[in-house]
Amino acid sequence: MDKNKDPKGFYFCLGVAPIANSDEIKAAYKQLAKKLHPDINRDANAKSLFQNINDAYQILSNPDSRAAYDSLRYSAPEPEPKANELDPISCTNCGKITAQPRSTIFFRVVSVVVMTTKTPIQGTFCSACATKLGLQASIISAVFGWWGFPWGPIWTISSICTNAGGGRHSQEIDEKLTWYNALAFLSRGKLAISYALAKDIQSRFEMGPMEMPL
Repeated sequence: MDKNKDPKGFYFCLGVAPIANSDEIKAAYKQLAKKLHPDINRDANAKSLFQNINDAYQILSNPDSRAAYDSLRYSAPEPEPKANELDPISCTNCGKITAQPRSTIFFRVVSVVVMTTKTPIQGTFCSACATKLGLQASIISAVFGWWGFPWGPIWTISSICTNAGGGRHSQEIDEKLTWYNALAFLSRGKLAISYALAKDIQSRFEMGPMEMPL
């Protein structure tokens, strides 16, 4: 697995791809936990391995901490005497390069009999994919989520409102992604785009405090 896409090896630890959805991550964790639990597995390394998958799952099972972890792959590299070209960030869904990436979390609510589930749909999306995925999640929630008791109506309404507002964002992560893209386009000689992104960061900085990644 590409280390740049899995900075601390959390996805590798659970045996899933960085694009895995929350259900796949949960299923992988449960399967590994059964095999590696110290009460079952007597191997000398079982306890350490079990702790590793727990640490990975704690980060990847939470949409916000997973978004922060995923953003680590876009940390600006240390300056070099002769800088290499950087790859601009591409949309998680369609794969196209997006100048102004946003780490976004949408929510999909589905009720089955008496059980209601609220599933995060997250990634770094272009504006077109963000609009499409947010709308899809809201439609599914409206059709299949509202009637579950007691959480169906509550989660459905909150999710649709969140999705309609563009999903959940972290300003700190979005600024980090924008700063990375400014450097990436600069390394490729796209000066106009790089300058526009740098100005965008500057305007946000003037509107409020921001810790710019170095």
